[in-house]
Amino acid sequence: MTERIYFTCLSTLKWYCLKTYEIEEHKEDKCVFMSSCLPLEDGKVLVHGTLEFKPGTKNQFICLFSGGGKMIVKKDPNLGMSGLQMVNIGTDVFYISGNRCEKFCLITNDLIRLEDLNFTHIKGGCCRYNSTVLVISGLNCPEIEMLSIHNYWVKICSLPTSLFEISCVQVGDEEVLCINKKRTYRVNVNTGSCFGTVNYTVDINIVPVIKGDYVYSLNLAKQLIRYSLNSDKWENMSRGGCCFIF
Repeated sequence: MTERIYFTCLSTLKWYCLKTYEIEEHKEDKCVFMSSCLPLEDGKVLVHGTLEFKPGTKNQFICLFSGGGKMIVKKDPNLGMSGLQMVNIGTDVFYISGNRCEKFCLITNDLIRLEDLNFTHIKGGCCRYNSTVLVISGLNCPEIEMLSIHNYWVKICSLPTSLFEISCVQVGDEEVLCINKKRTYRVNVNTGSCFGTVNYTVDINIVPVIKGDYVYSLNLAKQLIRYSLNSDKWENMSRGGCCFIF
């Protein structure tokens, strides 16, 4: 369980400490543009973005950020930059885009193409679910799929409606919290039941973090917020917004 929630801002990687609610950052040169990041189980962070070697020429990159402030270049996924999602399980990172998936080993640097998903999940959500990868819905795609231990995809269920532009996190044995820009949903993975709860604007580009009864994320102003699984409310934890409940 991580004690930080990470986000990117141009050439800067930032994070909130979930114990103190203080914010820290790591800056790179202006030629580096960080588009997304994935906190890893070992406390490091995988950063995805572009590097501009000369004006008008940009190349995709994947870097591993450690506590010492070093950015170590890793092998790029072959799935393109647009719509790329990442899930970490152990020493592996799974790259997902549409109906395509690759698995990258952080130890050996091996990158392998896995079997295609059964459905195309455009702007869908994905997260770790128990010890595997779960991909949820998308534009005109209500299906939920899970990666089997044999590295092929299995349809689990269908939602009553499609959810898209969402960030996701497992919050129970069979339950996943799905957050889009306007509303929060609680989804039962086994039955497909989907209950829309509180309305609140959340930054869907942030990987949510669960800690105890709370799911932490950021609002569009990059302020730290948290959702209570018991009271079904969002609370602003940043200075100037503390204890303002929605």
